[in-house]
Order: sequence, then C-alpha cells, then structure tokens
Amino acid sequence: MNKKEKIKYTKRCAEFLGMHDYSKENSYFEKDKYFCYPEKNKNPQCGFFTLDNSFLDDWNWIMKVIEKIESLDFSKLGYSWEIDGEIQYNNQNIYVEIERKKCMIYIDLQLDPFHIYTTHSGNSKKEATTKAINEFLIQLENNKL
Repeated sequence: MNKKEKIKYTKRCAEFLGMHDYSKENSYFEKDKYFCYPEKNKNPQCGFFTLDNSFLDDWNWIMKVIEKIESLDFSKLGYSWEIDGEIQYNNQNIYVEIERKKCMIYIDLQLDPFHIYTTHSGNSKKEATTKAINEFLIQLENNKL
C-alpha cells in the first residue's frame, strides 16, 4: 500500500471499530489523523490516539478488527426457512482464516458451500491479513457483501 492507501485503510479500520475523527469537532487537530471512541469524546486523553500504522503493524489492533468482522451477523441477509416453528438461516458465521502468508475472509452457509469475500497472499501474515481486511471493509462500505 502506498501512503494514501495506508491512511484510508487505517481510517476505515478506526471507523469500523466505532471511532470517529476528532478533528471534525476541533480544527486544532489535523484532519483524518486523530481518532477517539465516541463515549470518550468529552475527555480526549482517554481513548484518543493518532492514526499511525497501528492497524498495519500492531497485531493487537489488527485482532480488534478481525474480532469485529467475525462478530458481524449477516444471517438475515440470506434466505431463510422454517422448521418446527423455528426460523433457520442459510448465512451462518463469518470467519477470518490466517495461514502461513495467506488470509481468507468467508461466510459459512448452512445449505450451500461457503462464500469467500476475499482472499489475499502477502510477504507476511500481517501483510496478507491487512490486505484482506482492507478489501472486506471496502466491500462492506459499498454494500457489496
């Protein structure tokens, strides 16, 4: 990723986690650089950080994004049926699989083969994972999932 793509990716991850750009409320701060959690707006010292390469380099931040992806509930977006008065959904869980230097994000389907949203390889696990996360979040933003 070039510098501009890294900034977009990092901002995308922060917003996906529910953070917002603090500079929109305070012109003193550089645009698209300082983010905080919504519940901590009143006190910027808490949960307030600069967007550097955290979502590219730090597994702790990368895992926060992965955990949020895996917590998404797409069950009602697919088709459903009723068995014994209970509604069943084809869309099951979203998984992020990281193996060697490859990352795949997919959804398990009850009646159909699983659906792959994105798969990427890279020079490292981290690179492959961040590329896959980026593509998934772009698809999510564009409602193409």
